[in-house]
Amino acid sequence: MSPRPNRDEARANLQQNVAAALAAREAELDRAEKIRNDAEEAFWKILGGLLDGAHHGARTDAEEVLPYKRDHIGKQINRYYN
Repeated sequence: MSPRPNRDEARANLQQNVAAALAAREAELDRAEKIRNDAEEAFWKILGGLLDGAHHGARTDAEEVLPYKRDHIGKQINRYYN
């Protein structure tokens, strides 16, 4: 018969593996957040470029297409574009 595994050693290994999985998860979430922030910045810069110098009421026209209100569009453009 094979000997029973050492319970303390098994617990330590499990805790070590769980900690490694948690660290990997955190790293992936950080990477995903950076990708999302980069995408947001790129979107608002493009939109700011499109609306900069556009016709009067362009933000209102953009509001019809976007799921955002004109005020939010202006704030985000000021945040990322200007």
